Amino acid sequence: MQTDARPSDRARLAALAALTGFAAIACEVLWFRVLHAFVRSSTYAFTLLLVVFLLGLVAGGAVYARRLADHPRPWRLLADVQALLAAAVTASVALLGRAGSLTAWLAPRLGGHADTDNDLLHALLGLVVVGLPAALMGVSFPLVAALGARSAGAAPTTRRGVGAAVGDLSALNT
Repeated sequence: MQTDARPSDRARLAALAALTGFAAIACEVLWFRVLHAFVRSSTYAFTLLLVVFLLGLVAGGAVYARRLADHPRPWRLLADVQALLAAAVTASVALLGRAGSLTAWLAPRLGGHADTDNDLLHALLGLVVVGLPAALMGVSFPLVAALGARSAGAAPTTRRGVGAAVGDLSALNT
């Protein structure tokens, strides 16, 4: 495990946490506006967005905990995850621009019409647009928090070290 902490590590992590949090909020607003254009009820559109976003965060956190927590090069992993996140958000925005034709193509295959409410179609649209970026955000935050604990000189397994790192970075992330 890479543990060589430089003085600028905490500042870089803090900036990354703040920027990732800002990007997440911006994406949520954009995703909600587009989903609301296809889901006639704003309550249902928000619920769909919230469920898919939270499921993505949980899935990403689980992937990090089970597969990536002991990565030998966590800074490289963080760079890779952030690059994938940027690509996923870009693809998400591109898909949003094609959401109308995507729903028109999917609706008949799901037994409905593009101009009527179709819960399965809306759920699929939410998963396609929001799922992968949310999962990558779910990988990103625990990775940033673990790196923050290491750069503060705390063992990542101690409650105080992890708690302080997560608290500071969480405040910046939200």
